[in-house]
Amino acid sequence: MGRSGNKRTLGDRIARALVPYLLALVALLVVILVLFLKKDRPWPGIFRPHTIQVERTKAVVEDIRAMSELTTACYYEEVVLKGNKGSDELVLIAKGTVRAGVDLGKMSEWDLKFSGDTAYVHLPQAQYLDIIINPSDFEVFVQKGTWSDEQVGRVKSGARARLVRGAEANNVRQKAGQYAEESVRALLRTLGVKEVVFMDVPLVLSMPSKE
Repeated sequence: MGRSGNKRTLGDRIARALVPYLLALVALLVVILVLFLKKDRPWPGIFRPHTIQVERTKAVVEDIRAMSELTTACYYEEVVLKGNKGSDELVLIAKGTVRAGVDLGKMSEWDLKFSGDTAYVHLPQAQYLDIIINPSDFEVFVQKGTWSDEQVGRVKSGARARLVRGAEANNVRQKAGQYAEESVRALLRTLGVKEVVFMDVPLVLSMPSKE
C-alpha cells in the first residue's frame, strides 16, 4: 500500500506551525487589555510608559497566571512504527504534535519582584504540555499477515515515546523556554518596565525594591 495523496503542502505546514504563536500573541493582547481596563486608563494613553509600583506585584502576577499554559513551541513529526511476528509485518505511519511551553498558573508572588523600572522574574520550567496523536493520525503503510486490534495497539503505543525523543533531539523544550521569556518580557514592557531579568531560582522577599 502506498502513501499517495497524504503529503501536506508547504503552505499547510507553515500555516499550522504559526498557529501556536498567533494564539500566544492573542493571549498577550487580551491580558494587556484587561490590565489597562482595570486601571481605567484612557485609550490614547494605553501604551504610555508608567512607573511600576511594588504593591502591584500581586495583581501583575495574577494577570500573568491568567494566561495559564502558554504554548510557545510546537513540534510536528511523522514517525514510522514497525511490528513483526514471524513472517508477518506491520508498518504504521503516525503523525503527531508535541506542544511545549510553560504553565504560568504555577507562578506566585515569589516569582516576580520589581526594583524601580526593573522586573525580576522566575518562570516555571518549560515542559511538554501535551502530546497529540489522534486515532485518525495513524496510517497503515505495510501489512502482511493477520494482526489483531491488541497487536496493532502495541505497535501504536510506541508513537508517543518516538515523538518525545524527536522533540528532545530538536531542543523543543529549550526553545519553548526562550520563547516564553520573550513573551513575558514583551508583556512587562508594555507596563513600563525597562529591563526584565530572568532568574533561575524563586526570588526572596527581601530583594531590595523601590517605588
